[in-house]
Amino acid sequence: MSMVSGSKSIPRESSEVLTRSFGYISEPPRRSIQSLVNTPVFGSEYLHISPPYTPEEVITILNELQTVKNEKGETWSPKVIYEPHPLYCKASQRPLLERAAPYIDILS
Repeated sequence: MSMVSGSKSIPRESSEVLTRSFGYISEPPRRSIQSLVNTPVFGSEYLHISPPYTPEEVITILNELQTVKNEKGETWSPKVIYEPHPLYCKASQRPLLERAAPYIDILS
């Protein structure tokens, strides 16, 4: 009989539902596009935006991408991947996501 890891160990044959929860031990850093200028990230082909960024913050990031330049005057136009937190996947957030969607290449 094998065991499944998660919030509690139960036999696989059990009819109980295995639940898992996730919580940050410490708040992940929030970076602006400007903070990535003159780093190896600037100029990469893809920009993956993942939680904890809100749809409002994503719009700010997308606006920053339109104007940011490095010390050589180079711009950055990465393909944008946005992975919203499930808390932001609700009807009240839809207008913001629709506003950002034209500038996002992959929305997961």
